[in-house]
Amino acid sequence: MPDFAPLRMAEVELSGELPPLPGGRGDLGIAYRAAQCLIRLHGRPLGFAQIDLQPGGIGPEMLAGLIWDQLGGEIRRHLEEDGLEVPDDLMAAGLPSVENPRCRQEGEEFLKQAPLVSVVVPTRNRPSSAAQTVNGIAECEYPSDRLEVIVVDNASGDDKRVEPAAIKPGRGGTRPRRFQRPQPRAARGERRCRRLRRRRHRA
Repeated sequence: MPDFAPLRMAEVELSGELPPLPGGRGDLGIAYRAAQCLIRLHGRPLGFAQIDLQPGGIGPEMLAGLIWDQLGGEIRRHLEEDGLEVPDDLMAAGLPSVENPRCRQEGEEFLKQAPLVSVVVPTRNRPSSAAQTVNGIAECEYPSDRLEVIVVDNASGDDKRVEPAAIKPGRGGTRPRRFQRPQPRAARGERRCRRLRRRRHRA
């Protein structure tokens, strides 16, 4: 695969100093050529910015300019909706930190009456990525009494299953429900998953 190049994944919060993006190499020893960055402001996702990487990475100043070029409209819109001053550009120092912006106040009000949600995580022979996904969900701020996580293992090998010890308890000590299929199936597993869930919304 001569044209293959791994893509570095990163997350950047704008209400503070921006980080440098290192270059480096992926698991196969191939150099990263670009980074796919999830851009957040006050914790809320604004969108993705694809950043071309130099061999030594790029610094915060260059990163700020590239983010502004791709997501400047979304940044302006978010600040306007929060009733905050809109700058002419984005600097390496990031945007001024606000203790409790309007968007967070609205989020807190939503969480007080959050709907019941089921998150289904299908997996097969991917114990590390499945555990990382489930643990990421467990760290979210969604009320634990209104969130359930169902791990559906589609007949993984004995040494490729998600081990319970790899799963962190969620907020409130809740743990995901696990369903193990003896044979790999698609449609019937989906129907089974519908019967398992008990929430109003499914993700």
